Amino acid sequence: MLLNEDSHVREKKKKKTGLVANVRWRAVPMSSVRSHGSFLPLPDGPTPEGGPRTLGRASLFRQDTAKWRLLRQGRVTGSSVAAALGLGAFEAEVGADDVVASLDDVYDLSDDEEPPLPSPGQRSAMAARLAWGKHQEAVGVLAAVRHFGGSKKKLVAEAGLCVAGAPSLRELAGAWATTATDDAIKDVCEGLGRRAEPSPEADVPVAASPDGFVFDANSCAVLEVKSVSPFVEKRRGHLAWKDRGPWTRLSPSVIPQVQLEIYCAGPAVTKAIVLSVSATKGATLFHVHRDDAYISDMLKKVSLRSTPRGSSKSSEEKREDNSFESFLDWTNRIAATATSTRLANVHRPHEPGAYFLDGDA
Repeated sequence: MLLNEDSHVREKKKKKTGLVANVRWRAVPMSSVRSHGSFLPLPDGPTPEGGPRTLGRASLFRQDTAKWRLLRQGRVTGSSVAAALGLGAFEAEVGADDVVASLDDVYDLSDDEEPPLPSPGQRSAMAARLAWGKHQEAVGVLAAVRHFGGSKKKLVAEAGLCVAGAPSLRELAGAWATTATDDAIKDVCEGLGRRAEPSPEADVPVAASPDGFVFDANSCAVLEVKSVSPFVEKRRGHLAWKDRGPWTRLSPSVIPQVQLEIYCAGPAVTKAIVLSVSATKGATLFHVHRDDAYISDMLKKVSLRSTPRGSSKSSEEKREDNSFESFLDWTNRIAATATSTRLANVHRPHEPGAYFLDGDA
């Protein structure tokens, strides 16, 4: 259901302050997205069947499973690349000895169930922001399916971990073809598989897990969802609901993440689609084009700045690189030139759900 006029009237009557944020408010489970007729899910089951156990098949393990988490270990990923560049509050640790170089041990893991999501009740704005992003991610994926799967006639598909240097997109396209029930869609998937080539390996082990792929017979993009939390600090120990809407401009902090996703997926991917989703005020689509020169410079900096375990290299030493400020400027320019499209409505379940879990709605 869309948030129509009656829905907005009901929303205005709800309690908008509280102690425990309901981060699962009108969320969509990923299982519902996987059952959508216009979405191509990864094959069900704990282990992808058939084929050699190459790192390309790491892309077939669903995200947030035990196998997916083990495969990310020791690698710089989309969620850690900003820290690896010295742009975050924490340093990224890269330990080559910890990197899983073969799928043999991963396949033998027996427990591959998705772990529980963060608690639906959170007591701080920061914790609520992080948990909201986890619980609400499928809302954004579904919004992409509904937008691109209509008149756009593009396919939206699920992905696991794309490891740089591995034929991840080729493996994914083959898996999507097996789940497709329409011959025309199967042909598009097989065509993508034929033109998909792996990226070169980087000096530092890198990998990325896009929230999905958006593609047709002629183009392919990674999808990244950013859910904007409506919870803010009101006063000490108290939170307030304040839906500020989706981003109006793309945050530069996203650029290293999506460029790494583009790189790890391979040269067939020409751009990233970033979807900023609000609670009740729609969403904004941003289009970020592939920039190979930026990717090359970013990977060099990741190699120089990533801290191996046991290293005492300081943040100040890393920032002495004279090109650091120019790289920041470059990042800002890419974000500023991203084109955008506003989506007025976002589909959510028709549930009355309270904003807070510590009082009446």
